[in-house]
Amino acid sequence: PDGERVSALLLIDTGSNTRLILTAPFVRKHRLVERFPSARMTASYGINGLTTSPLIESRSLKLGTAIVDRPNTGLSRETSGLHASADFDGIVGAELLKAFRVIVDYPRRQLIVAPK
Repeated sequence: PDGERVSALLLIDTGSNTRLILTAPFVRKHRLVERFPSARMTASYGINGLTTSPLIESRSLKLGTAIVDRPNTGLSRETSGLHASADFDGIVGAELLKAFRVIVDYPRRQLIVAPK
C-alpha cells in the first residue's frame, strides 16, 4: 500500500479459498502488520484448520505477465503450520486464480497465468 515493491516466492494452492496470504516470516521481515494496521480480518480453512489474519489491500500483484490490481492480502501471524513456513513467502489461492486461465506445464516446470 505504500508503494514499496517486494519480490516474493509464492506457493500456488488451487485448493485454498484465499486470494493471497503472506507467510508470518515474510510479514515479520517486512513489518507489514505494523506498517499497515487493519481492522479487517480474513479467515481461511485448510490443512491447519481455521486461521485468521489481518486483511489489507495491496497496490498490485504481478504473476509473470499477469497483473492483479488491488488484491486483498492476508498477513499471517501464525506460529506453526503452512502459514508460518519460511520455505516460501506467501500462498496464492483459487479465489485469486479463478480470474485467469492457469496452465501448468510440468515438463518445463512453469506456471502460465493468462487473462481469460
